[in-house]
Amino acid sequence: GRKARPVLVVAAGNGRVAVMPFTTKGEFSSNRAVRLPTESARAMGLPRPDECWLLTSEINVFNWVGFDIALVPGKTTSRFGRATPGLVASAIAHFREGRGQQTSRD
Repeated sequence: GRKARPVLVVAAGNGRVAVMPFTTKGEFSSNRAVRLPTESARAMGLPRPDECWLLTSEINVFNWVGFDIALVPGKTTSRFGRATPGLVASAIAHFREGRGQQTSRD
């Protein structure tokens, strides 16, 4: 997509990365998105932590480092923060349960 948004890296290797996007719009059903606890979103440094959802219905795959990587607004890094291993495992399981779609962004 054209909109810059934070993502959760769920896999990486061989110069490729797989990510799930975060959103602050809550119009998704529970089988397509997972609401992040405010404390987790805040600890990760995500904007609007009270309204943060992880879209588990899609995984985007692209080359690392590529044109898809953008700096965090007001910072000199592209990383917001770290997710817990439990969040990553839960996101992958939710994707598999919902039979989401993988999309290549090359």
